[in-house]
Amino acid sequence: MSTNQANPYDFVNPVRDPNNFAGRTDELKEIEYYLDLSRSDKPQFVHLALIGARSSGKTSLWNMIAHMADQKGLLPVKISLNNELVANDVLFFKELFDAILTQGKERELFGGFYQAFRKLVDRLEGGLTIPLLFGEAYVGWKKGSGATITQSVIVHDLKKLSEEAKTKQIPAIILLFDECDLFSQNETLLQKMRNAFQELDGYVLVFSGTDAMFPAMSKVFSPIPRFFKRISVENFKSYEETKECVLKPLTEEEKKLVDEPSVVEIQYFTGGSPYEVNLVSHYMYKRWKQARAPKMALSVDVLDDVLEELERLRKAEHHAIANKIKTYWPETIRVLTSVLEFPNAPKEWLVRYNLISQIASSSLKDLPGNKSSIEYTIDNLITQGVVREDESKNLSLNGDQFDTLYLKYTALSKGLADFFVGVSGESSSNLWMKFERAFLKDFDQYQVHSKFDKRDFVKGIGKNARRAVVGARVNIPPGPPGEHLIMSFTFDELEKKFYLGTENAIRFRVNIDFMQEGFVTQVTFRKPEHVEQLKSKLLSLGEKLEYVGLKILFEDEIHWNNEANRLISEQKLDEAIRCLEKGIRMNPNFELLWINMGRICLNKRELQKAVEFATKATELSPGNPKAWEIKGIGLLNQSRNEEALKDFDRSVDLGPEESSAWDNRGRALINLGKFEEAVESFQRSLKYNPENGEAMGLLGISLSGLREYDESLAWLDKALAKIPNHPDFSLQKAIDLAKLKRPEESLALSTHILEVDTTRIDALNTQGLALYQLGRYDDACVSCNRILEIDPDDARAWYNKACYQTMSGLLDEAIGSLKKAIEFEPKFAESAKEETDFDSLKTDSRFLELIQSKIEVKAEA
Repeated sequence: MSTNQANPYDFVNPVRDPNNFAGRTDELKEIEYYLDLSRSDKPQFVHLALIGARSSGKTSLWNMIAHMADQKGLLPVKISLNNELVANDVLFFKELFDAILTQGKERELFGGFYQAFRKLVDRLEGGLTIPLLFGEAYVGWKKGSGATITQSVIVHDLKKLSEEAKTKQIPAIILLFDECDLFSQNETLLQKMRNAFQELDGYVLVFSGTDAMFPAMSKVFSPIPRFFKRISVENFKSYEETKECVLKPLTEEEKKLVDEPSVVEIQYFTGGSPYEVNLVSHYMYKRWKQARAPKMALSVDVLDDVLEELERLRKAEHHAIANKIKTYWPETIRVLTSVLEFPNAPKEWLVRYNLISQIASSSLKDLPGNKSSIEYTIDNLITQGVVREDESKNLSLNGDQFDTLYLKYTALSKGLADFFVGVSGESSSNLWMKFERAFLKDFDQYQVHSKFDKRDFVKGIGKNARRAVVGARVNIPPGPPGEHLIMSFTFDELEKKFYLGTENAIRFRVNIDFMQEGFVTQVTFRKPEHVEQLKSKLLSLGEKLEYVGLKILFEDEIHWNNEANRLISEQKLDEAIRCLEKGIRMNPNFELLWINMGRICLNKRELQKAVEFATKATELSPGNPKAWEIKGIGLLNQSRNEEALKDFDRSVDLGPEESSAWDNRGRALINLGKFEEAVESFQRSLKYNPENGEAMGLLGISLSGLREYDESLAWLDKALAKIPNHPDFSLQKAIDLAKLKRPEESLALSTHILEVDTTRIDALNTQGLALYQLGRYDDACVSCNRILEIDPDDARAWYNKACYQTMSGLLDEAIGSLKKAIEFEPKFAESAKEETDFDSLKTDSRFLELIQSKIEVKAEA
């Protein structure tokens, strides 16, 4: 194996080869969408702003945009700005036109006037006729006859270039500017650009820079969101992105030799910075090649190499902060690194953070002295200008990106820091990491799963783990790999075990008093005896923990939530509420407590309260489908069906395999008369819960609404086999039987329903219809009379009675009943006009007068 083979990791230059570009999947999809808009049938030209910190990978993404544009048949034009260009408008636009023409010539564009333009601007040869005006204007400017180039010349030439591109089927020119922070030096130049590109189609601007470029841009392009779609370019957020960055430059054989736990470590202490990932990977690869080691793995030697590279840069350049760091003793370095690990925290927080690692090894009486020593060190660092304190008294390293890197790798190389997730800015999660290192370092084969009051789950596997989980810190000790294989679960399994508990696990809450927040952690061990050992250890350190500002609670909000669940199942709702209130006092940001409060309110028919509690849960956890479902149920039961449907839609989007959400969605759709959608919803519900008799019956009702009576009956029979004598499903079956002209069966079923509930009006209506179909008109009138005894104003009962009376030949009585029906519901006048049951009345002057008078009244209205 040759040791002088080229190193595939280039930490100095941005990525140019698309095959080596890693991560940014979401960003690339969004960019591709906007590039495609520029080449659509009705093109739109959306300008893009790539915003990110130094070395976050903006220029690499900028290069990929140029590549994507080229692949899509657009013309990408890359322009790297410098102080000279942005200082002078004429030079800037010369560079712009020059770049467009040069890039276009490679695509066989602008052939007719490219050479002439070159002669004009390079040799200042006037008198050449070309379609562009800039060349002659530039010659005049160079010879002193013009102070600048007019806006009209710029717009004219840009338009000509765009038109020429379109003749070659190139729909847009993509202008990519790098180092756009420099635009802040020349507001007039920005104004000229804005004025030009506001008038023109056929161009997409891509600006790449840091947040510092936005103030000047905002003044000129106000409001800036209308002109630029912001694309945030941040460090890799996931382990998978970092892993891709490490693996992509390697051959397939080399990829097999990368130590995966080392990649996890790289994600942690680099914070996903693409520059750092490549820097560390470069030296990891170099060590592997030189040492002929079996694996490409992270080691102290690799960290030393990285530090040596940074040391070389420190000596070659002026880095005042890094020069001071070089002189510090280990304890000062340790305190200074905590400024990175626990970022933007006030001094008191930082002191307590540093004390955590000393709790186990120090006595209670030693802690005040240790505290004073840390305070003294921090004060000195502030005095020396290495740490700065802002207006809010929060502390940060008073250096640039290089100083941060130099401090990090000095600490890592010397073994003075365990981790560097602090670059993420998540103070409470970093404190959790410190807590874990301090109190779990003596245990092996454990798994940690934590939930923060204001954030989502963080999951990790402790040392001796063979397999890494996203977000895990893994340390594999020497020995055969098979000895270190421990538990590995999917995230859903982990979440379930976290909430419901599991074997060999201990769950506890850590209140961070000085931050007024905290987290719940569950530690699952391979060895059962470790559970009690950890609990004993935490109990024994209670006073020292409280001195630092940490309090351990073994009955956490999850415990109280689980107790409430048990009590709800036993219908002890008031006791359940008291448990939930205890949990809320501990952590009001725990959404399951509010969901359960909503469930209880539904049980108690306190519907508006249920909606309010569920709304709180959706605010805390918009991705929790059960919160949206509970809210929807509360609205559904208040007949607010449109609102409820929106919440059920959100619920099934988030949890598409949740049967009950599809069921409740279907109920809202039935209420809204949207039977076709309701059918689909109940079918989905039954897919995930095939034995749900309620969903079967409601599917039958929905099919009946679509007049699919045979299919409706089939589902209703299935439902009634599950839930015998269900009154609503039995009634719907009776209605369907009547619709299918099976009156004997319909009559038997509706009569049976009325034996149970003699006041059920819809059953009396169905009974009357069945009797009518059997020609028993007088008996049908009796059913109507029973309805009118219950509700004398029931217009439909009066109308049906009029029909039955007519068929019995009781014409005088029928006229009286119809009159009553129309008085209570004028629309029955229209119905009567078309009703065949009234054929024998339609020549009766009383009938005609009644119908005509009502129609005229309606017309007047």
